[in-house]
Amino acid sequence: MSETFDRKFFEKIIAFKAFSDAVYLTSISDHIVPEYFEDEDTKTIIMKIKEFHDKTNKVPNATELRTMFKNEEEAKVLVPFFNLVREKIKETFDMDELLNKTEIFLRERAVYYAVLKTTEEASKGTIDSNQILEVFTEACNISLVDDYGFDYLEKIDQHIENIKRPNNVIPTGWKWLDNKLGGGLQAEGRALYTFVGGTNVGKSIFLGNLAINILKQNKTVLLISLEMPEEMYAKRISSNISNIPVNTLSTQLDELKSRIIDFKKTTCSTGKLIIKEFPTKGVTVSHINSYIKKLIKKGIKPDVLILDYINLIKGSKKYNGTYDEVKDVAERLRASTYMFKIPCVTASQLNRKGQGAENPSMDTISESIGLPYTVDAQFAIWCSEEERVNGLIHLSMQKNRFGENFGQTHFLIDFHTLTLKEQTENNIMTDKSINTTEDSLVSIANTIGKLN
Repeated sequence: MSETFDRKFFEKIIAFKAFSDAVYLTSISDHIVPEYFEDEDTKTIIMKIKEFHDKTNKVPNATELRTMFKNEEEAKVLVPFFNLVREKIKETFDMDELLNKTEIFLRERAVYYAVLKTTEEASKGTIDSNQILEVFTEACNISLVDDYGFDYLEKIDQHIENIKRPNNVIPTGWKWLDNKLGGGLQAEGRALYTFVGGTNVGKSIFLGNLAINILKQNKTVLLISLEMPEEMYAKRISSNISNIPVNTLSTQLDELKSRIIDFKKTTCSTGKLIIKEFPTKGVTVSHINSYIKKLIKKGIKPDVLILDYINLIKGSKKYNGTYDEVKDVAERLRASTYMFKIPCVTASQLNRKGQGAENPSMDTISESIGLPYTVDAQFAIWCSEEERVNGLIHLSMQKNRFGENFGQTHFLIDFHTLTLKEQTENNIMTDKSINTTEDSLVSIANTIGKLN
């Protein structure tokens, strides 16, 4: 920037365009900070323009700008500015180029002041590494959006072509869920999905099975655990793939290796599953974003992010309570799905009211109702103690931006191999994971009778 421009003169260009172009002013308004401007007169003028815009959502004319100064003495700064407007700066800017250079200017100034702030805090001994990371992340990610949206009435043909194209989705492997979600997870991201349930109801089992279902499609799955060690998650995956009970894996190592090799050869020759563990409340969304960027640089571009689970991510700043923290984390995580163009699937806890409840409602979410407000689709996992013993578990829709936001389905769960099967009339009686005592069969029949 400094090699190409006189910084103080470019500040005047910013002020001029802000004064003469409402679209440009709207693009930069949220990023304008007084400290970024070295020339005092330009700083005064640009902040007056911003103040007027923030109040009225429009650009002031010359008279309106003049009235924002208390007296003639203060208003003297406008004389050379208006002269510059009339004589020296011509309206011959290429808007894309101007936005690009303005973005560089603002980003450089933001980083510069982030360094100053970090140095000041370090000298006081009050440095917070997580907060500093967020400050630098925000400074480096300043973006002036130059896409002004979809002009609906003027682009009808493009709209029709978009409708004709098949929805770009990644199937979950579960028919009921795919039908509800319009075919599966949004392959291009911009979507956050959450499974919620009580303690030990099977949230991680759902996430692990989902990872395997997507892996079978030769996709790259990034599974981040904030609670369970990588090796423990790997054992769960191995048990599921091999159909060897997780507690007996160590006694059938040769058979396990053979089945995993066969799985890779016949089912997902190009698929990849990366399991990464982070400490509980030890990372922010920014840390996770940095990790994903490193993976991409190594040639590993995830198709789906599965995160177990969202409440264990650390917030990036001080909050008034868990509502604000969880909501902020959810918003940042959803923003990451835009950044990397991948969907994210995570999990969360139900509160005490929701523990053991039949078909729990959205207001039974633990810690923060801000989470379901933010996510695109949310599903509840639940079962009675009797159903759990009999290997029957429910999945119901709580929120859905992609289709119907109601309904439920049922899964058979094998706790030995941690596998899930969608329930059908055929596999209720034949699945070996179900206890086949007379009492169990009666219980399942009664349950299904109620559900149907």
